Amino acid sequence: MGISMLSLYDPKYHIALEASAGTGKTYNLTLRLLNILLKQILPDMPLLPERMQEVVALTFTNKAADEMKERLFEWLKVAMEAEKHLNDEKYALLFALEPDLKLLKEKAKKLYFLLLEHFSLLEISTIDSFMHSIIKLFPFELGLRLDVEIIEEAKERLIFDEALDRVLIEILNKPDLKEGLLELYRQEVISYGLRRWLARTFRSFMAYQSQLEDFKGFEENINAFNLKELEVKAKEAVKEFINTIKPYVKHKTGKKTMEEMENFRSLKEIISNSLFTKTLLNEHNHFKNLPSFCEDAFIRAKSCLKEYVLKTNYYQAKLLFELYKKFYKHYTEIKNQENVITFFDLSLLCYKLLVKENFFEDKRDFFYYRLDRKIKHLLLDEFQDTSVIQWQVFEPIANELVAGIGTKQLPGSFFYVGDKKQAIYRFRGGEAKLFDYVKERFKGYIKEETLPINYRSAGGLVKFVNKIGEYLQKEYDFPFSFQKAKRNDAPYYIYFSLIPPDDEELILGKEILKKIKMLHKAGFSYKDIAILVRRREQAEKILPVLKEADIPIQEETEVLLLKAKSVKAVVSLLHYLNNPKDKLNLMHFLKSIKKDLKDKKIEKIKKEVDLIPLPTLLEKIYNEFNLFSIYNDKLNLLQLMEVAY
Repeated sequence: MGISMLSLYDPKYHIALEASAGTGKTYNLTLRLLNILLKQILPDMPLLPERMQEVVALTFTNKAADEMKERLFEWLKVAMEAEKHLNDEKYALLFALEPDLKLLKEKAKKLYFLLLEHFSLLEISTIDSFMHSIIKLFPFELGLRLDVEIIEEAKERLIFDEALDRVLIEILNKPDLKEGLLELYRQEVISYGLRRWLARTFRSFMAYQSQLEDFKGFEENINAFNLKELEVKAKEAVKEFINTIKPYVKHKTGKKTMEEMENFRSLKEIISNSLFTKTLLNEHNHFKNLPSFCEDAFIRAKSCLKEYVLKTNYYQAKLLFELYKKFYKHYTEIKNQENVITFFDLSLLCYKLLVKENFFEDKRDFFYYRLDRKIKHLLLDEFQDTSVIQWQVFEPIANELVAGIGTKQLPGSFFYVGDKKQAIYRFRGGEAKLFDYVKERFKGYIKEETLPINYRSAGGLVKFVNKIGEYLQKEYDFPFSFQKAKRNDAPYYIYFSLIPPDDEELILGKEILKKIKMLHKAGFSYKDIAILVRRREQAEKILPVLKEADIPIQEETEVLLLKAKSVKAVVSLLHYLNNPKDKLNLMHFLKSIKKDLKDKKIEKIKKEVDLIPLPTLLEKIYNEFNLFSIYNDKLNLLQLMEVAY
């Protein structure tokens, strides 16, 4: 490490922390957060609890945010009972940060109760929630109605599909668009159903909507007829080249190349031939020392091919951009009619307000006034999944924190952590390359650190991953950080199997069934086994094989129920009722329904918990807190009731 381990948690340092799975990413992020609260915020908190609002810790999922909160309280409880944990290696760094145990216990106790009282002031949430809080403060500046609704993925899909239907109707009624798409089929750009292909294309475009909005469009007018003329011209030039050069080629491999080229069916085959990757014909080993007119014919053919490729790419890009503009116009109109925005819109709207309209730079004091706080410490989790547009929103804030750019105040602290190998939000515009870009952007201000020890995985697995990483690094210049294993003696199991393409999912299902039975026989519980597939269609073919063998399965739809806001709130309350010492779950519930910590209804329900069955308890919770009025997703609450029965 470039700096001492303890400096990783010191807000005097701005840190870019690369942490692979199992190396303690959440552990280190939470410890830095705790250190900031104890040393920077706590001294003023008894009189100024709002100073907690200076700290913002953001991640991608509610689950990760909840884990961060739980870890924070865990650390505080450990600090309050310091003597019990002095010999526990897991907490050694906590005691190193504050060696005076008496002082640590006093600080931890004070912070613990202040957090319980003012927990809503501390921003530990998702990036989406943070963006939403900004949008709610500036609806008029963004042209939004006050009652605008953020819709879930299922409803967004319906709007997306309706907008796509409208575009397809336009294509049917506009000959130029129809002709353009037929040309894409002919060029083999579209190799499957048009609707599915357009949906995938538009989704990929949406991830870069902020950049596309600034794009002025294409000036040159090229149509399918122009392309066909260029194609004929290129084919004639290639044929002329073959006829010119063929009598003079003596090398055996060169003659074979000419025979293959003579039988070409499309220009795509010619372009992919390695012969045309050379600048000059003479650079190719099999075509040396030929007459100069052979070289001239090669240059003419290559020039015609280049013109065809450039114009074709231009035509394709122009057509797709035109179709996407039509789609996005319909998509936006439908959302405006329904008075809704999507989770993706949150980042886009913040970008428009703070960056594109220069609101942050021009009205910085007003922005913080409306936000009712000044951000002094920013911690970003899972940074490898941050999109370009999200970073553009955070960048002016990071500028202020890291270098004091745009402010007369002292800089704050900026910390981001992630693992480029674990990028999974590419479909939402997540860009792993940002990790290194930001390091370079703040070169001289920010320090790069890595966590080299894997505490979770067995030594054999770590060694295996290192081996793959070494190969990728050597062959593809893939950035890879090697790990050391803490659990070298732990058992592990790796199995690879190459599946033939015919009936792939069925064969895969049978293979998976065999492995599940083997693992279950070895003592593993079914609930400890997870199956991940790329596509839903694969799951639909694999599931019947497992169900036929009576393997208990929890499908995605059941898991999604637990992710619904209303259900998560109720489950949090149930956890608290089961364990009244669990104040964190109580706070989750009360915060979600905007109730006070001392709400008397909680005490009323607590008295009846052991006297009534679960369905009756749920019904009482729904009625006492009027949850059907608070939440729009009534079906999820009803489905939870069904599960209880």
